Amino acid sequence: MAATGPGGGGRGGPSQEERDEKLGREAEAAVGTTADGPELGAGAGRLAEGIHTQPLLTPGESYKVSFACAGSGAAEATAQSKGATEVKKVECGGAPVHMRVHDAPSRVTIDVTAVGEASGMAAYRIAEFTP
Repeated sequence: MAATGPGGGGRGGPSQEERDEKLGREAEAAVGTTADGPELGAGAGRLAEGIHTQPLLTPGESYKVSFACAGSGAAEATAQSKGATEVKKVECGGAPVHMRVHDAPSRVTIDVTAVGEASGMAAYRIAEFTP
């Protein structure tokens, strides 16, 4: 019989922390945070807590903000810039969703929240937008 790791106890599979870590890696891979290339901001978090951040950007530049979710259900991704707000639904386990921020201010507000009973991990990535 195979030995189980710490906290495994041989029942129930991986711990919540291990599941979150795996889902976090999946969400980050979907938005490309593991890829080489210039990245201006990125992060991941549990859908239960959401992601709420205001990264510093170079005013006047254009950016692509990518969002992904791994787990079950869906998330709502919001990017707010200069009074304009764009909201998109992100299916967990689906393709990443992208938004463009043109003529950015020095800070853009990024929020990702669970829709209903969604659970899992979400990730975002900000990169320079090049048409």
